[in-house]
Amino acid sequence: MKKFSCAMLFFCGVTCFSVTQRQVKQLHKEISNGLISIRNDHPDSQEAVYNVLDQVGRMYAYATQSSVDGENMEFELERIRNENESLRRSCTQIKNKLIFITNELESVRGREQDVAGELDRQKILQEEAEKKVADLQDSLSEAEKKIAVAPPPEKVEKTEPEADAKATKKL
Repeated sequence: MKKFSCAMLFFCGVTCFSVTQRQVKQLHKEISNGLISIRNDHPDSQEAVYNVLDQVGRMYAYATQSSVDGENMEFELERIRNENESLRRSCTQIKNKLIFITNELESVRGREQDVAGELDRQKILQEEAEKKVADLQDSLSEAEKKIAVAPPPEKVEKTEPEADAKATKKL
């Protein structure tokens, strides 16, 4: 009876490590059956005791593995959470940089459009000035042609009324 109570205490301690229910239930059945067979077959109990001890050893191995796996999962979960938080911060920084760069790009494009508009206006003014210069050159060349084609001014003889006017002045 003392062995049975020790086995049950050990069993309860092992199940606290949260081994899967099916494995614990199966091992519990095997331990119970083993202990019952020890009680019934006391004279030949040596082999049965070893079987029960092997089963308890397997139960302990399952429980310790489950405990280690649980701790590893907790560490892994914490690592993944930290990594996710780091990635979120990085994404936020990248998003903010992207917004800043987009605003700068729009500002530069606006300035480029202003500069392009100013260049277009300057180009139009230059074309108008060149057109005026060309028109003035055309009118100047036409005037030069007229001067070149026109006969030289002839000496106009003074008519008598002009001669009379000069004569009266002398008097």
